[in-house]
Amino acid sequence: MKKLLSLLVTATLLLGCLFTLSSCDELPEGADDTLNQLQGEKGADGKDGADGADGADGKDGADGKDGADGKDGSTPYIGENGNWWADGKDLGVSAYPEASDANGLDLYPLPDGTYAVGAGKTAYLEHVTIPERYNGRPITMIIDNGFSNSANLTSITIPNTVKIVGFNAFSGCDSLEGVYITDLTSWCMINFCSDYYASYYASNPLRYAEKLYLNETLVTNLVIPEGVTNINDYAFHGFKSLTSVTIPNSVTSIGREAFEGCTGLTSVTIPNSVTSIGSSAFEGCESLTSITIPNSVTSIGSSAFSDCGSLTSITVASGNTSYHSAGNCLIETASKTLIRGCKNSVIPSNGSVTSISMWAFSNCTGLTSIAIPDSVTSIDAYAFYDCTGLTNITIPNSVTSIHGGTFWGCTGLTSVTIPNSVTSIGREAFAGCASLVNVYYTGTPTEWSGISYSDNWCLDNATWYYYSATQPTDTTYQYWYYNNGVPTKW
Repeated sequence: MKKLLSLLVTATLLLGCLFTLSSCDELPEGADDTLNQLQGEKGADGKDGADGADGADGKDGADGKDGADGKDGSTPYIGENGNWWADGKDLGVSAYPEASDANGLDLYPLPDGTYAVGAGKTAYLEHVTIPERYNGRPITMIIDNGFSNSANLTSITIPNTVKIVGFNAFSGCDSLEGVYITDLTSWCMINFCSDYYASYYASNPLRYAEKLYLNETLVTNLVIPEGVTNINDYAFHGFKSLTSVTIPNSVTSIGREAFEGCTGLTSVTIPNSVTSIGSSAFEGCESLTSITIPNSVTSIGSSAFSDCGSLTSITVASGNTSYHSAGNCLIETASKTLIRGCKNSVIPSNGSVTSISMWAFSNCTGLTSIAIPDSVTSIDAYAFYDCTGLTNITIPNSVTSIHGGTFWGCTGLTSVTIPNSVTSIGREAFAGCASLVNVYYTGTPTEWSGISYSDNWCLDNATWYYYSATQPTDTTYQYWYYNNGVPTKW
């Protein structure tokens, strides 16, 4: 029996601290030590205090000084051989369902003594409630593809014992209308297993349900409980019925895509305790009108506020050493990168901005014009993606390259001025700019012929004008000049 338990301990240690179990009262004798190692809270329990009775400190040994936090662990998955795997290693524990509960859910024994769950025979039901326990042990995981393509599923109740939701767990659940929970703190801590394509292969059921019910009450004004320190990746991904979020001072990080696609969100309060905002954390929050970054924030991931097309105000608190705001632009101070603008933005011309990042103005449909100062040397891909209200743009002669997709979908763009400093134009830089009729180039036809570009048929279909300060005699090409700073045809 001790050998068997020893093997179980070895297997479970590979999982690390991702399994945080809610209760151990009803587990077999000796399993508490195993679970504490998994949680990374009680460490190794001091190897039973040198045979227990004679331990130098008596009673419970030295308690292991928190066990070095369990090396962060790894999410388990079912391997091709039908066993549980983690970190690319076979844990030697069968991952086949042990049984089905009374409702038809499949129960999978996990190496740590808890259970994972899959749809099983409930795949055809409309309402599914996952129980907290099976055989007295907590259900802590929804397996990969656990409820995927459950076409009839309209509501799912998830207990606060669940710590991990596997890849694609709810993908294809197009009829899902509501997610029911009883504890927001537990929900914020769930590890939703997703990757780059999370938006398409959803582990968070909110991506389909769009509505979250807390103790049977629809949540629209979300108040994160005091004591929560991290809002995990994808925690409220796709929660479209959400209108406001209040975050307490205990929170230090907002995870990747935590509020991505919350299209109804109009306001969010970020406290001065938050130090990091993950990539795409608020991407696609198209009703959000203002953002205020506190001075505690030192890291903002890429696209954190992209596609927030209704923004009219961007403010960074004074005293922030990593970011600042000017002219309703969010700027990373050290790199001089404009990372988010809005329809009211005025790009500073004092040299504090030298580059415009990817997606910086994406979906700013209310942006009709923008002056790009000569200090800007780089405009990244998709920087002005889907700025459908933009009618004209002048690229400064400090820019040497126009990246692919930079003005993709700017359907209202009728004219663009391109300097002869530009040596390359990326693929589909002007894709979808069907209204583009005039291109004003500051160089000569010979200089233009040396520029490489491809898949920019909107440029090809426009009329090209080459710069000439004086009335040209050449009739082969068409020319233009500046009249009070405005491109004018000869």
